[in-house]
Amino acid sequence: MGGIRFHKLGGDGGPCIQAWFTAPNAAGAPRNDLDLIQRLVTYEHENSTLSKIAFKKFAGQLWYLSEELVGLSFFDNDIPIATKRDMVKSLVEHDGLEEPPKRIQLDIQQATRMTITNLVTKNTMNFFRCLRIESDFLDADPESWRERMTTGMAKKSLQP
Repeated sequence: MGGIRFHKLGGDGGPCIQAWFTAPNAAGAPRNDLDLIQRLVTYEHENSTLSKIAFKKFAGQLWYLSEELVGLSFFDNDIPIATKRDMVKSLVEHDGLEEPPKRIQLDIQQATRMTITNLVTKNTMNFFRCLRIESDFLDADPESWRERMTTGMAKKSLQP
C-alpha cells in the first residue's frame, strides 16, 4: 500500500481493505481491480486529495484489466451468470485493438462507467491460446461451466 496508512482512509481502511484481502484470488483480479478503482473514485466525496492520488497510483498497476488478461474473469465464481453471458457475447462481437496494450489507461470518468464486459474482446481468446486452456466450454451456457470444467479436468487427470 506504499505510504498510505489505514487511519488516513477512514479508520477502517476505506476503499483499500477489501482489495488487500482479495488480492490472492487470480480469477477475481480483474473484477477486484475494477471494483477498487471505482471505490477510489467514489471515495472522492470523503477525501478528494487522497482519492485522486490513490487513483493515479493504482491506475498505473492495472495489469489484469487488459483485453487479454480479463480472460481470468471467465473463471471468477463471483461474477454473475448474466454478466458471463454478456462477456461471451463481447468475445464474439468486439474486435478489440490490433495490438492490445498490456494494461489499460483509465481516466476517472472512464473508470466510473467501466465494466468487466467492456474489457472483453476477440483478443481475450489470446489468454486461452497462450495458456493452452481449452475454450470449448465457452460454447455452452455459463450456468454449466463449473460442472463442464470440473468433469473435463477430472477426465484429463485420469488419462495416462
